[in-house]
Amino acid sequence: MAGWPITTDDVQGYIGPMADPQRIAESTTAAIDYVESRRSDLAPAASGEVPGDVWLGAVIYAAILYQQRSSPSGFSAFGDAAAVDVTGDPAYPRAMRLIGWRRPIAL
Repeated sequence: MAGWPITTDDVQGYIGPMADPQRIAESTTAAIDYVESRRSDLAPAASGEVPGDVWLGAVIYAAILYQQRSSPSGFSAFGDAAAVDVTGDPAYPRAMRLIGWRRPIAL
């Protein structure tokens, strides 16, 4: 079990020291809201703890939100290097699996 909610320090530790604190705070808040809406079965606000995989998924998701805001077109550019498609980033489905998101199943 891990402490809940995630903090801006958790997200900044994942992203790195050069991150903008205001944008980290916005991304962290959005990730917390997302997890609490998706995983109401955990009641994380009441217990103050969530499973470690949910905690890690929330941190990764907050980092993804932070990074996507830097690239509203969906592509990250790194100086003279080629652009990278952020929407195709394998970290997104990994974060969703950690949080507990499952693809819809037709019944």
